[in-house]
Amino acid sequence: MPDNLSDRTAEMLTKLIELLPNSEEIDAMGLLILADLMATRDIANEHIEEEGMIIATPKNYPMVSNWLAIKRKAEQQAVKLLKEYGATPASRAKLTEKTDEKDTLEDFIAGKEIGNA
Repeated sequence: MPDNLSDRTAEMLTKLIELLPNSEEIDAMGLLILADLMATRDIANEHIEEEGMIIATPKNYPMVSNWLAIKRKAEQQAVKLLKEYGATPASRAKLTEKTDEKDTLEDFIAGKEIGNA
């Protein structure tokens, strides 16, 4: 594990490696980015829990906390990466569909009739 990771990012990366055991060395950069996004989301969430979603401006007007935008952006970017790793229900379903198509192509090449069990 790289030495320059924050404790929170290192913790998230460890969790990701446990959850995605089939990842390879080439996946390391994507997993690091995903871990960092997850850590950023957690930090933003802690600030929101402490300060609330609505905060007061210096002139005492209510405004939405900047941490909410940070949290949402990190979540959006993390979901995009999770899809790439097949770590969402929809992306896993697509992987299964592609596997089924591959089997059908292999059957066709082997001379088996398609559509017969």
